[in-house]
Amino acid sequence: MTKTIKTVHLAIDIQQSFLHMPYWQNDDLEIFKANEIKLINGLDKLNIPTIGIFHIEEQGPFSKASGHAV
Repeated sequence: MTKTIKTVHLAIDIQQSFLHMPYWQNDDLEIFKANEIKLINGLDKLNIPTIGIFHIEEQGPFSKASGHAV
């Protein structure tokens, strides 16, 4: 039997790459991280999956070779 998922959490462009960009600011990072972890943990308890969508570029911090993109 195939399970139909009606609800999913999309985590778009939440990746280490941003920390390596010249425009990055850490101002609200810790609050965001704590809230996102709390959200994901709560959704896990409800069996609601999180799908990560990552921004990828051929070169730089967003490239797969950088190790920061995923």
